[in-house]
Amino acid sequence: MENEQEMHLVGMALMSEDMGFKTDEMTACAGCGRLNSPNRLNCLYCGTEFDRSSIDTSRIKVSATELEDWEKGFNIMAAAASAEIDVSLLVEISRNTGIEPEMLRAIGRDTSALPVARVGTETEVQIIAANLGRAGIETTVVSDDSLDAENPPAKCRSMAFGENSLRFELYGKADDADVPFAGLRLIVLGAVFESKIEMTEKRKRGKSILLSESETTSDLPVFDIYCDGFPAGFRVFANAFDFSCLGPAKEYVAGVNLTALIEKLRQYAPDMIVESNYRRDRNLLDKVWHAEERSNSRGIQRAGLGKVSLANVVTRNNLLQFSKYSRLKRQFL
Repeated sequence: MENEQEMHLVGMALMSEDMGFKTDEMTACAGCGRLNSPNRLNCLYCGTEFDRSSIDTSRIKVSATELEDWEKGFNIMAAAASAEIDVSLLVEISRNTGIEPEMLRAIGRDTSALPVARVGTETEVQIIAANLGRAGIETTVVSDDSLDAENPPAKCRSMAFGENSLRFELYGKADDADVPFAGLRLIVLGAVFESKIEMTEKRKRGKSILLSESETTSDLPVFDIYCDGFPAGFRVFANAFDFSCLGPAKEYVAGVNLTALIEKLRQYAPDMIVESNYRRDRNLLDKVWHAEERSNSRGIQRAGLGKVSLANVVTRNNLLQFSKYSRLKRQFL
């Protein structure tokens, strides 16, 4: 009887579904000859790297480390999916790539290319692109070097409208720039958001005690304009531009003048594109291109007779982020 039961158990499947990978899905190592699961980049046993063509990158989970602002990397841009993404597939892709589901859903709703990841190696690019491809999401890779955001557009002091051309009068440059109206290609609207948090604290028995904290914020309209012959572009800050070129239409409010200036530019260059989605996309951009943050100590402050405190200011702004966004739109022009 016992032998009959043993024979019955031998023929039974332990589980109703496959665990792991089938033999024909495995990758043979060229170094040691052992079989490895197809979601590995190198051999589990001897460490030999596999030929990329033999790897199913869509099954690999990327373990990318977050890059610092000064490090050079690759930005993976994604546009709308070819169809609505299945929830279970979306969760799996999010797990494999580290891209938040909210970002993946946004890709499915928008046709404009947005950065979904910034990584340091081409291998990570391949893994993320393969995973997104499973959901019908097309990707494009833009390097930090090509964006060149550390060299922002030239700051424009004023403009002069001629009969057939526009003159950009620049800060800190001896020569102005003349561009035919037909050479005006793109305006990217944006804003510089800055917040400052001032904190005062004292030390007592080895611990920091917060005495006061205050925060100030600012929102400054800005736009970049790109033209033939000047790939770096020009930048106009609402609070640092002479709007005399508007003539009688000039108002006392800088934001109103900035809008009027753009409308005047469009009259002279009707084929020029005006891109105005930065404010809308900013929350998604924050997930990939973080705002810059710096902390400055103001040292020891006197707080009364025999009392001292430490003052510190933390500043955050998005100027580098906007520069990347602006250059990105120029590349996709």
